[in-house]
Amino acid sequence: DHCANMAESLLRIERPIPEFCEFVDLVLSMLKMASVSFLRRDVELADIVLEEFDELSEKEKEYYRLVISDNVEVSLQLKTIFNSLVRVAGYSADIAEVVINMCVPD
Repeated sequence: DHCANMAESLLRIERPIPEFCEFVDLVLSMLKMASVSFLRRDVELADIVLEEFDELSEKEKEYYRLVISDNVEVSLQLKTIFNSLVRVAGYSADIAEVVINMCVPD
């Protein structure tokens, strides 16, 4: 759903958003690592995902500045894209927490 929302917002903006590329790469990396950590039950990799999520949260404010535009419609679409990326990062952290919980003995 978030990918579809981001794609629709990009179509409405009608231009690429290179300022978000680094953030997208970080979120995609987290999602991949979280998925691998789940499939392998790899606690160390899950820990890395959680550390990256904390670092990403610190950078979030910097990226919110990119959302502000002279055009209200563009700002709204950029905010939609950014919020979807943040949600996907949050889901990655949730997956990592599940991995850790699965691997901790009772």
